[in-house]
Amino acid sequence: MENNKIQHHLANKLYNKKKYNDSIVIYTDLINKNYKKDIIYSNRAACYLQLQKYLESLNDSLKAVELNINYSLAWGRIGYSYKGLKMHSHAYKAFDIAHNLDKKNKIYSNENNFYYNRLSKKLNFGVLFKIMINNKDLYHELIELKKNLLNINNENFLQNKIVLDYADKLLLEL
Repeated sequence: MENNKIQHHLANKLYNKKKYNDSIVIYTDLINKNYKKDIIYSNRAACYLQLQKYLESLNDSLKAVELNINYSLAWGRIGYSYKGLKMHSHAYKAFDIAHNLDKKNKIYSNENNFYYNRLSKKLNFGVLFKIMINNKDLYHELIELKKNLLNINNENFLQNKIVLDYADKLLLEL
């Protein structure tokens, strides 16, 4: 167990020295040894983020929150992973969860506000109309989306996969 702590400390030092691939090797070994898996998955996700390997980061971050649903740092890394993957509405939701778990962390609040402001400033009827005229596929998706919105309310709106996928497409058009 003491050896695991030393390895963890070494991996963190390597991360701070921007030796992300070396850190990943050690974090992977610690995961295989079942050592503090939620923290180690999140740490390895941070390495992947730095290497711009967003899918790997997302997978590790999701494993971390699967092990500890209240792990705000892992939720933040989910947000950054989604941001890197240009899945902006998913990033917005992850940062919202991270912020709700850690109200003192201004970074999550700022990231969340970035998406909220981006949407509220750019999504007006004129912009939406222009997008719909220029992109018939999005228009048809919106018509289908309206059919599926019957059971959606304020609480489950941002948890609906159809809504999130559509919002991502709109954000890419903006």
